[in-house]
This record gives sequence, structure tokens and C-alpha cells, in this order.
Amino acid sequence: MTDAEKKPCCCAAEPAEEDTAPSCCRHKDRTPEEYRALANRLSRIEGQVRGIRAMLDKDVYCADILVQVAAVNAALNGFSKELLSQHVRTCVADDLRAGGTQKLDELLQLLPRQIMGLFVKDENTILLGLSYLAVVSVSYLPTSISNVCVLSLRSIGLNRLPMLVSLGTITANAVCNYILIFGKLGAPAMGVAGAAWGTLIARMLEMLVYLALLGSRRMYFSWNLRAALRLPGRTVRTFFVKASPLVANELLWSVGLNLYFWCYARLDEASLPAISIAEVCNMFASILASGTSAAVSVLIGTELGANRLKEARESCKKLLGLDVVIAMAGMLLSCLLSVLLPQAYQLTPELRRTATLISLIMSVLCPLQFIYGFCFFCLRAGGDTRNAMLLDSGYMWAVPVPAAVLMGIFLPGKISLWVAVLIVQFLMYAKVFPALWILKKGKWVKNITV
Repeated sequence: MTDAEKKPCCCAAEPAEEDTAPSCCRHKDRTPEEYRALANRLSRIEGQVRGIRAMLDKDVYCADILVQVAAVNAALNGFSKELLSQHVRTCVADDLRAGGTQKLDELLQLLPRQIMGLFVKDENTILLGLSYLAVVSVSYLPTSISNVCVLSLRSIGLNRLPMLVSLGTITANAVCNYILIFGKLGAPAMGVAGAAWGTLIARMLEMLVYLALLGSRRMYFSWNLRAALRLPGRTVRTFFVKASPLVANELLWSVGLNLYFWCYARLDEASLPAISIAEVCNMFASILASGTSAAVSVLIGTELGANRLKEARESCKKLLGLDVVIAMAGMLLSCLLSVLLPQAYQLTPELRRTATLISLIMSVLCPLQFIYGFCFFCLRAGGDTRNAMLLDSGYMWAVPVPAAVLMGIFLPGKISLWVAVLIVQFLMYAKVFPALWILKKGKWVKNITV
């Protein structure tokens, strides 16, 4: 047995002195193959860095040096991936096999910092983000439970209760944020962490309300989880066939939104607060769009489920007109907030101008968001998940995501943030035209319960 086999993969010895960090004493016994893979990558990186220094000494043109810098960054990313892969295969795996979780916990604490570093470079921003994420991540489970309850109630036409609970959640979140962020009513001023705690408290309260309603037996749904085990096999198969594209769509959609944010951060990291302000200005329009789409899904789904296909088509035409009227009202409200709300924030004149412009861009384009949401939920009501996925995440990854990535790579410092938002938002909602064409064809008009 070799020395490497006798020693644990990773270990931490006691520090020699009290002020010495334990991480300085940890070691890792690597196989010759593992060492060679990492050392070769580092040797190439060292050569590339020396080449950049030589280019600088020879007064080489800036753009040519930047090309080499990009190559070094790519090489460093490759080194990081190789090191991470080795760490997971050896240190983490060995620790888990031994019944420990220390290495896994350490890795999970490290990954958020690395992922956040892809979007922003300011160390203070990263630290604030990590403090927020450490708390708000706990709210993901209660949020998931609440969302299941909300969508279940909406699916049977019960919209009033979820609306009231959501309003209560938003109010609780706003009150908790005010108290904990600014330290009101004797609470400590927690800043960003206070916003995370406010969200967590509100989401926990929302979940408890729904769980209490389920336990009261006043609803169609209950705690009887064993009933899921008695579902017919045909129903389970149909569920997975219809649900799988939607789950994949939501995953791709979320990754795409993160790439938009990466693009904005690359173009102008200092102006990112303008994006948050713009989203607040358009929050009410987004709530209107979401509520309208949910109502359309229930109404059209009810007609289709009753096999009243002709009536479903006629209802679609009438509801589309109503959707346009609501969309125009939402646009006017958002435009008004776009002018007034940025003035309430303590911003520099340039950042306030950027926030106003981005808010107005989102407001003017929000009718397209309404109409697309209408089309998307009609397709989903008819079980046309294939076209729904192609329009949603398929179009997103074919048009606006590549445009955002190209801007993030080639245009930092060359275009304003609001211009990038205009391009991405317009490309994102231009899909409303193929969506209307697919809706008009009417292949979605079918009863999926038969």
C-alpha cells in the first residue's frame, strides 16, 4: 500500500499558532495523473501570462493584448473545473462514504461565491449577495409548497383565496423589510440581510396559511398524500408526458434570465440597481399579466375539459380583446410609476435617468407581455406543450439569449445599459407574433382529458 493510500484524501491539522488559519495546514495527496493534469494547465497559463508581459513590453496594440487576456481567463476557468472535478471525485466522495458531510458543506458554501463572481466583480457586492442568499435560500421550500397550493386552487377556478393570501404575503414582506432593513420598532438595522429575513418570514407565513387551510378540510385538497399512490398508471404516464416539457421549459427559462442579468452586469455593473427599480415599477403590470393569464387558463381549460371546443375558440377571441384592454391599462400605470418612483430613491442623476428609461422601456413593451402570456396559457390549456415550449424557452435560446451573450462579450463600455435592455426586451417579446399565428391555427383546441 502506498503512502497516498494510507493517508486520508484531505485533512486539517491543528494550527501551529492561534492566529494561523486551519486551511493553511490542510493538504491533499494527489495521484501522479491528477498532479500532471493540473500542473500542465498551470504551465500553459504561466506561459500565456509571460507572453502578455512580453506584449506589454513591446507596446502591442490593446485589443491584441485583450485577446490573450481572454485566453488566460478561459485557461484559468479550465484549471478551476479540473480542480473542482478532482475535489468532488476524491475529497467529497471519500468524506461522504465515511459518513461525513464537512467537505460537501464546505463545497456548497464555496460555490455561491464562484457563481456570483460570474455576474459581478465588486467584492462588497458579492459579500452582500452571499449574506442575502444564506437566509433567503431557506425560503425556497415554503415558496414551493405555497406555489403548489396556489396553482392547484387556480386550476379549479378558485382565484380569490390565492389572491388574498398573496396580497397578505406582499404586505407582510413589505412591513418586515421596512422594519428589518432600517431597524424600526426597536429591531436592529440589518440592511441586505434584513431584506432576506423579511422575505423568509413572509414566505413562512404564506405556507402556514395554506397548510392550515389544508388541515381544516374546507378545501378540495387535503393532507392525504397516500392518495397519490392510488393514481391509475395511465394518469401518471399522461402527467409525466405533459409535465416534462413544462419542467424543462421552466429550467431553460430560468437559466436564460440569468444570462440576461450576466449581460447587464458585464455592460454596466454600477447601474444594476436601475434594473431592480424598473422591475418594481412594472411589478403591478406583471401581477396583472399573471392574474389575467391564470384566469384565461382556467376559463379556456374549463371549456375544453367539457368538450365544448367551439365555445372555447369563441371565448378565446373575446378574452383576447379583454386582455388587450387590461394590457393598455397596465402600460399606463407602469409608465406613471416609471416617472414617479425613481424620484423616491436616493440615486445619482445618471442612475435615476437610467432607471427611468429602463422602466419606460419595460412599460411600453408590457402589452406584448400580456398578449404573449395569453397565447402561452391557451396553448397549455389545450395540452399543446410542445409549441408552448418552443415559443417560450426554444425561442428564448434561439434569439434573445445569443444576442445578450454577444453584447456581454463584445460590447462592455460601448453601449448604455438601457440600450441593451431595449434590445433584449424587444427580442424577447417579438415572439408574440408567431404565438398569435399558432393560436389562430387552432391545433391547441382539444380536450386532453379524453
